[in-house]
Amino acid sequence: MSKVSGKGFVYILKDDHFKRGVKIGRAHDVDKRMKAMRTANPWLSVYIKVETSKWVELEKAVHNVIKLVAKTKQVKESEFYLIEPEKAKRIMLEFAPLFGKDDFTVYREDGGVLLSPRQKRTNAPMPSRPVVRARPTGLSALGIRPGEVLVFQPTGAEVVVRDDKSVTYKGETYSLTGFTKKFIPNPRRSRSYRGPKFFSYRGRNLLAIRREAGQESFESGERWQGKTQLAKLIARRGGNEGAYGGILHYFSKRAACGKDSKWRLPLEAAGLAFDANGYVVDWTVAKNPL
Repeated sequence: MSKVSGKGFVYILKDDHFKRGVKIGRAHDVDKRMKAMRTANPWLSVYIKVETSKWVELEKAVHNVIKLVAKTKQVKESEFYLIEPEKAKRIMLEFAPLFGKDDFTVYREDGGVLLSPRQKRTNAPMPSRPVVRARPTGLSALGIRPGEVLVFQPTGAEVVVRDDKSVTYKGETYSLTGFTKKFIPNPRRSRSYRGPKFFSYRGRNLLAIRREAGQESFESGERWQGKTQLAKLIARRGGNEGAYGGILHYFSKRAACGKDSKWRLPLEAAGLAFDANGYVVDWTVAKNPL
C-alpha cells in the first residue's frame, strides 16, 4: 500500500517531444518518480508542482476538472490528457487554495518557488475587523468537498464542486440555482428554482442528504408570519410562487397532497407531516425560519 500521510506533491508533466498534452500525478518524491519515468520517455519534464498536505484530495480535484469540465480526451493507451499545460496549470492553481490557503507551495518548471505561504501572508490585505466563521450550512456540511462530482439530474450533466456553494462546468462557475436556471430543459416561465433540489451526490438527492444531516438550508433562513406568507415562501422555493393558493388548500385540508405530488417534498422539507390520506396534519409546526 502506498504511503499517503504527510505532505506530498501534485505535479503536471509535459512531453517535450511528442507534444501530446499533460499528465497529472502525485508523489512524495517527484525527482525519484521522474527518474523512473524517464527511463521509458526521456522527454518528460515537470511543468509545475504543488506541495501540500492535501495532495491526494488536490490530485483528485484536478483530475475531475480536466476530465469532466474541460472535456479533454485522454490519449489512447496513456495517462496523458489533450490539454495545454498552461490551462492545466490554471486549474491546479485555482483549486489548490481550496484545500488550505496557507498549506501549499507552488514550484515553477525550473524548481524555483512560484508561490509560498510566506508570500501569500505578506501579500494578503489586513482584515478591517475580526472574521467570525459561522457554522457551515453548505455542501461541506453534507461531507461534500471541493473536487467531488455532482450530477444535474434533469440532464445527467456532471459538475465539479468548487467550494461550499458553487460548482464548475466547462470552465465556468455557477451556484446550484444559477446552473439550474441556465441548463434545465423546458424552463418555467418564472425562472425561479431551488438549485439543490435538482442535484444528486453518489446517487442521492441533495435535499434528502440535507434532511438526514439536519441542515436547514443551503442559504440563510427566512422567517414567516401566517399561513399565507408560509405558503408563498414554500411555493417560491419550489419554483412557482404563484402556486401558493394550492398550498393554502393543503394547509386548510381542502385538498390532499399525495406522495407523487411535486409539492410533497417541499412541504416535508418545511417540517410538515401528513396523515394516511395525504392531508397536512398541522401547518403551524413548519420550520421558522425556513
